[in-house]
Amino acid sequence: MDKIKHYIEANIEGCGCNLECSYCYLRQAGYNQARKESCLGYSLDEIRKACSKERLGGACLFNLVGDGETLLPREIIDLVEVLVMEGHYVNVLTNGTITERIRELVERLEK
Repeated sequence: MDKIKHYIEANIEGCGCNLECSYCYLRQAGYNQARKESCLGYSLDEIRKACSKERLGGACLFNLVGDGETLLPREIIDLVEVLVMEGHYVNVLTNGTITERIRELVERLEK
């Protein structure tokens, strides 16, 4: 296991949310919770190159945090796979309600 060189907080905008919690700080602030078709501003290949272990000086811990449910956007599982295959560690903040996406993520990374 590689030593973690950096912690990277990756805020992903446009995730939207599958819940409507009255206590949500984003809802209370009037934040637009509409889900975007794509939430990444760059291609997965561009992200892979920018986040290579060589460029970042070693393995990093990426904390992926959406503005709602992080696992809703279709490309999030691909993003996690790219980062893990590059040799990084990834934490995904989720409300845990989309179990099929969690299962998809685990199954893909087991391979």
